Amino acid sequence: MHDEYQLCLSLNWPGEYDYRGTYYRVPAGSLSVIQPGEMHAARDLADRQTHARFLVMYASPDMLQSIAAPKAYPSRRWQRQQGSPTKAI
Repeated sequence: MHDEYQLCLSLNWPGEYDYRGTYYRVPAGSLSVIQPGEMHAARDLADRQTHARFLVMYASPDMLQSIAAPKAYPSRRWQRQQGSPTKAI
């Protein structure tokens, strides 16, 4: 369990997650996202003869919000830059 979002890109790891009491298959080449505070476990579906390869990024909710907010509310961002109130138009 962790306090950040977990974004995992599976490069050659066909496995599955035990997440919220359900098993979800993770095909190779897929991106999975686990919410902060969620218990989960990953496992291989079979014995592996080679190393699993994947890329993982942990992102705080604040970081993701700071990236998404200007795109979701562009008028608010423009108003702040102009020095006017942040009330949306």
